[in-house]
Amino acid sequence: MGRFDDAESFLVRAMEVQKNILGTEHRDVASILNALGNMAQEREQYGKAEDYYKNALTIWEKLPDRDELRISSCLNNLALVHQNQGNNVEAESLYRRSLSVCEKILGPEHPNVASRLHNLAMLYSSQGKFSQAESLFRRSLSIREKAFGSGHPSLAQSLDQLAVLQCRQGRFKESLPLFERALGIYESALGPEHPDVALSLNNLAATFGNLGMCEEAEPYFKRALSIREKTLGPGHSLVASSLLNLGEVYACLKKFEEAELLIGRGLRVLEENVGQDNSSVAEALLAQANLYRNWKKHDKAEPLYQKALAIGEKVLPENDEMLADILKNYAALLRRDGRVEQAQGLERRAKSVAGK
Repeated sequence: MGRFDDAESFLVRAMEVQKNILGTEHRDVASILNALGNMAQEREQYGKAEDYYKNALTIWEKLPDRDELRISSCLNNLALVHQNQGNNVEAESLYRRSLSVCEKILGPEHPNVASRLHNLAMLYSSQGKFSQAESLFRRSLSIREKAFGSGHPSLAQSLDQLAVLQCRQGRFKESLPLFERALGIYESALGPEHPDVALSLNNLAATFGNLGMCEEAEPYFKRALSIREKTLGPGHSLVASSLLNLGEVYACLKKFEEAELLIGRGLRVLEENVGQDNSSVAEALLAQANLYRNWKKHDKAEPLYQKALAIGEKVLPENDEMLADILKNYAALLRRDGRVEQAQGLERRAKSVAGK
């Protein structure tokens, strides 16, 4: 956390210097506010991020020589903040404004328009508006293929997200060739050891896992972990993600000791990177709790469910799927222990969250 604090302090000092020299409504001040917003968003400090982005947007919109593309970018950032807070109506409005500005300035077939379409599609996907999301993903994919050709990494990103959308609908077999095509593009364009190759391997492995093909998933997760450790270092948050994924595969294969080591290591790396009150930590705690539940070590599982739930209630939107997942899995533990009434209470809460 220290590196974020140091960087934020530096930017705040730089902004005060710029204000004193250039005035409080100079474009350079807006640029620093936008950077501070990006940093706060990465730390899931969404209230702070919103304030920074709004102040930046106010400055840019007042300038006599308005930079419309910066305004579009800031609208997009602000939309993401609202999306992360579960304010989907406001997020959609901001994404559409950002898209409209971008299309007006650059035309409907520009790669930046594809990026805005992609972001709006991600919002629709998160809301379960799958047909709207798929239409936008396919339009974004088409623009990128026309602009860059069939071997560009941005095309692979679109293929990945279209495949993820299909997975969210249970269309796992349909998604496999899209993930495989994306992996081939990344390997050809970026080389076999690039971090984006690791992400693509991770997606492909996760799909095998969702199909119950844990043995097929294992080598892809192993390779993703190896790439991330080499390119990012053992303490990176993406290494933590790979450790957790591989750990869950080992749990699926009932290799509980190996799973325990990997999930425990992944959780420690995450906590060192983002602190404890973070959605990624809640997800890791859920994985660890599920491991112990399936290993029939219920005394270890329950406090982990409780901790995951406490974090989830603090940092997640009230309608978030992960919150519902924590509640359902905790309820499953209570049912196994014969605490049916408590389990039913959690199940009702999970149903309520999922229905919001």
